Amino acid sequence: MAVTVTYRYRVGDRVKLKLGAHDVVATVIEDRGLLGPGGQQLVRVSVPAEASDDLEFEVSASMVEPIQGRVRLR
Repeated sequence: MAVTVTYRYRVGDRVKLKLGAHDVVATVIEDRGLLGPGGQQLVRVSVPAEASDDLEFEVSASMVEPIQGRVRLR
């Protein structure tokens, strides 16, 4: 199965994603590669938290949007 990569996020990119009912801003802290279902890019993101350590977790790149239209092709 061939996978077409239309965008790639890099470490340091600022992104927006849904966390529950809220849109939050996160920073890409690791590119996990094309490990997701169907060869989707997975990224590890960090979301600032006021009362505790920052939240860090992995998401599919298709679940985040670039901030200020910063999308890189391949």
